[in-house]
Amino acid sequence: MAACLACEAKFDSGEVEIGEILICSTCGADMEVVAIHPLQLELVDDDEVGEDDADDEEDDDADEEEEFAA
Repeated sequence: MAACLACEAKFDSGEVEIGEILICSTCGADMEVVAIHPLQLELVDDDEVGEDDADDEEDDDADEEEEFAA
Protein backbone atom coordinates (compact mmCIF):
# COMPACT_ATOMS: atom_id res chain seq x y z
CA MET A 1 0.00 0.00 0.00
CA ALA A 2 1.31 3.46 -0.90
CA ALA A 3 0.20 6.97 -0.07
CA CYS A 4 0.01 9.97 -2.37
CA LEU A 5 2.69 12.52 -1.52
CA ALA A 6 0.31 15.42 -2.29
CA CYS A 7 -3.00 14.41 -0.68
CA GLU A 8 -2.00 11.33 1.37
CA ALA A 9 -4.73 9.17 -0.24
CA LYS A 10 -3.91 5.47 0.05
CA PHE A 11 -3.65 3.40 -3.14
CA ASP A 12 -2.38 0.00 -4.24
CA SER A 13 0.73 0.54 -6.34
CA GLY A 14 0.87 -3.07 -7.60
CA GLU A 15 4.06 -4.08 -9.39
CA VAL A 16 6.05 -1.02 -10.42
CA GLU A 17 9.44 -0.30 -11.96
CA ILE A 18 11.95 2.42 -11.11
CA GLY A 19 11.24 5.47 -13.25
CA GLU A 20 7.56 4.62 -13.68
CA ILE A 21 5.12 7.51 -13.22
CA LEU A 22 2.11 6.88 -10.96
CA ILE A 23 -0.87 9.22 -11.05
CA CYS A 24 -3.01 9.68 -7.95
CA SER A 25 -6.62 8.88 -8.77
CA THR A 26 -7.77 11.25 -6.02
CA CYS A 27 -5.86 14.48 -6.74
CA GLY A 28 -4.08 13.75 -10.04
CA ALA A 29 -0.56 14.27 -8.66
CA ASP A 30 2.23 12.68 -10.71
CA MET A 31 4.77 10.66 -8.74
CA GLU A 32 7.89 8.90 -9.99
CA VAL A 33 9.01 5.58 -8.50
CA VAL A 34 12.58 6.18 -7.28
CA ALA A 35 13.01 2.96 -5.26
CA ILE A 36 11.08 -0.27 -4.98
CA HIS A 37 12.07 -1.99 -1.71
CA PRO A 38 10.87 -0.06 0.21
CA LEU A 39 8.68 1.84 -2.24
CA GLN A 40 9.77 5.46 -2.50
CA LEU A 41 7.97 8.05 -4.60
CA GLU A 42 8.90 11.58 -5.61
CA LEU A 43 6.47 14.27 -6.78
CA VAL A 44 7.05 15.21 -10.40
CA ASP A 45 6.43 18.69 -11.80
CA ASP A 46 3.71 18.72 -14.46
CA ASP A 47 6.26 20.29 -16.83
CA GLU A 48 8.58 17.27 -16.46
CA VAL A 49 5.93 14.70 -17.34
CA GLY A 50 5.90 14.10 -21.07
CA GLU A 51 8.88 16.37 -21.62
CA ASP A 52 10.41 13.83 -24.02
CA ASP A 53 7.14 13.75 -25.95
CA ALA A 54 7.19 17.53 -26.32
CA ASP A 55 10.71 17.38 -27.76
CA ASP A 56 9.56 14.76 -30.25
CA GLU A 57 6.65 16.96 -31.32
CA GLU A 58 9.00 19.89 -31.93
CA ASP A 59 11.22 17.64 -34.07
CA ASP A 60 8.16 16.48 -36.04
CA ASP A 61 7.11 20.08 -36.69
CA ALA A 62 10.58 20.93 -38.02
CA ASP A 63 10.50 17.87 -40.30
CA GLU A 64 7.10 18.92 -41.69
CA GLU A 65 8.36 22.45 -42.41
CA GLU A 66 11.34 21.01 -44.32
CA GLU A 67 9.00 18.85 -46.43
CA PHE A 68 6.94 21.88 -47.49
CA ALA A 69 10.05 23.90 -48.31
CA ALA A 70 11.43 21.20 -50.62
